[in-house]
Amino acid sequence: MVDKSNEYGYVGASPTQADGSNTGVFEVNDITDLINAGQWYSGFVSDDLNLIYTYTFTGAESTVDITTNEIDPTVYDTLYVVGNISGTSMTAMSFVGSQDDLATTYAGTNYTRELTYSQTATSFTRSAVSSQSSVTEMTPAITGDCVFGYTITALYNSNFPFHISGYAIGYNGSNAVMRYASGEAGEVVLNSYRFTISNVDAGSTIKFYSYKEA
Repeated sequence: MVDKSNEYGYVGASPTQADGSNTGVFEVNDITDLINAGQWYSGFVSDDLNLIYTYTFTGAESTVDITTNEIDPTVYDTLYVVGNISGTSMTAMSFVGSQDDLATTYAGTNYTRELTYSQTATSFTRSAVSSQSSVTEMTPAITGDCVFGYTITALYNSNFPFHISGYAIGYNGSNAVMRYASGEAGEVVLNSYRFTISNVDAGSTIKFYSYKEA
């Protein structure tokens, strides 16, 4: 890095970057040198799956809104949504997207949904519904514990319909209950998303992962 010992008396010599021992003031040329040397850590690793946002339930929600304040839609076109939730009499989770930070939700009857689910250990049911106001029943309505993982694609790319698909597995104290759900809407540019679910315990989380090409 550039020796700054003779620059600006209050800055001092070149800074050092070490694990647990950072000192000095980093200027633009210092950061550029570190990036070129592969030694600058920004908290985000290109082409790797990164945790970009965590939502922690307070226990009083009926909706979880993710807007441009939380996730920049111009950076991430694919989201991986992972939930680890529990609660008493949780409702099934539904999903809608928006083009205007949820001032309005997209096309009230423009969602389709495909669903395969089990309510007991021995039976599966399949259904497909079009012209919905949301992608519904993405998680089972249970009292107990539930985990889910969904991929949301084409959030900002309007060349083809956006799509959400994934699974949820819940345990109600006696049986494991499952959801395999997918849904889509038209060719839209989304910038925000709403998950609707009630009676989730405080401390439960929804985490959002994505990646950015180098």
